Amino acid sequence: MFSVLPTTSAMRIEAAIVNRNRDDTPANQMTPCIWPIEGESIHFEYEKAALLGEGGQKCCWKITSRDVAGDFVLLEYRYPSSLHDDRFLEYDDCDKEYAYHQAHEVAEINSDKEITILKRLRGLVGALQLQRVIQCKGNDFRPQIHAIVDFHNRGNLKEFSTQNISLSTREKLGMAIDMMKGLCSIIDNKIYLTDIKAENILLDDTSGRLTATICDFCNADILEDFTIDDKKHNLECLLDIIRRDIFKANYNCDVDNIIQYDRNAEDICLRDFLYKLVGALNNVA
Repeated sequence: MFSVLPTTSAMRIEAAIVNRNRDDTPANQMTPCIWPIEGESIHFEYEKAALLGEGGQKCCWKITSRDVAGDFVLLEYRYPSSLHDDRFLEYDDCDKEYAYHQAHEVAEINSDKEITILKRLRGLVGALQLQRVIQCKGNDFRPQIHAIVDFHNRGNLKEFSTQNISLSTREKLGMAIDMMKGLCSIIDNKIYLTDIKAENILLDDTSGRLTATICDFCNADILEDFTIDDKKHNLECLLDIIRRDIFKANYNCDVDNIIQYDRNAEDICLRDFLYKLVGALNNVA
């Protein structure tokens, strides 16, 4: 999700020129927006420093700002820029306005759902942390809602796993524990993940150790009736990533021997698996 690509130019929202939903404006310009804080609003400006990743629903940018210290990531949802957006080129003039409003509504739904999930996960280890919600407004289109989240300096697990970096047993177990903590928090909050993959595990070592964080909740669902099969599916997807991308095994690796997961069990407790991983880490010399 957050693989670093070449630095791209910044965008001024009032005069956005969009080509296939990508920035095409001069560099060294700041994007103005509103940063709501407990019912109040302050003006906030940021500059896009690098495109980290993009998908069908949003782009992820590393940003800099004079208004806040530190590195952050902008989750920029794919709102249409105007009636002249490239996505509407094939529409007749009479249909463009309807298509524009439909596209804007879809982006609103996507942003609202992920931001709602991120708010549920605030303060929980192993899950992407929301820092702020911002509102951007242009001259000829409706307001756009985007999110600002933590930056992770080691990219995603998929890219990291291809770099042939040797990890100690302690580092591997530490990353597995982070991911299991994240999954426990996510499931405790009735969130069902539909896109668990190594690209959606972010790594960071600014704390002095390599940490792992689950990200990207655009395709996740909030389920009030969370079944045991839902829980098993999310766990098995996560275990596949831990085996393949951390322990470099397809099956029966160290983590399986530790947690002793039985997929035929009538019920499972994720925190029991977490405690077993923590116990194994404590026994590492």
